[in-house]
Amino acid sequence: MKSRAKACAPEPVRSLAAPLLVLLGSVASVAVLLYVFGDDAAKFWWVFLEVILSSALILGFIWLAPRRLGYHATPSRLRIRTFISSVEVPKGRIKRARLVSYRLGFKTIGAELPGFYAGGFRSNLGGLRAYVSRKRGRGVLLELKDGRKLLINPQDPETCLKPLRLQLEEDDE
Repeated sequence: MKSRAKACAPEPVRSLAAPLLVLLGSVASVAVLLYVFGDDAAKFWWVFLEVILSSALILGFIWLAPRRLGYHATPSRLRIRTFISSVEVPKGRIKRARLVSYRLGFKTIGAELPGFYAGGFRSNLGGLRAYVSRKRGRGVLLELKDGRKLLINPQDPETCLKPLRLQLEEDDE
């Protein structure tokens, strides 16, 4: 049986595509800088430093954001932790919880990084707020009493949401 902390972690994503693209972009930028500033070494080193620092900042953000995503359920509420904030959903606001297959589409507002999708999205389930680690897969759709929908993708939904005592319905699709 999985521990509750591991069960409430989002589905893991192992992709090196984004960091490699940022690294490739940095190398290409340095090559262009060498070509443009070949004779003026002082300007080259200042711009080179800016490119390296910007790349490090972007890589740090890409690396850190997915690691901050997490879910924590207590008997009274579900807390969703994102990169810079958290969302709390009291149990009394949850009307229904369903296990669903989802596919995120157009982002209306929020963040979209490899392994980190948080914010408003259009999807095969309609408009919703997603806090997931994958663009498509299996997740839990929480339908709130005010009509809004929240999507999360814990590794083990039953174990993660057990403290809330929610009856998870299986999606027919």
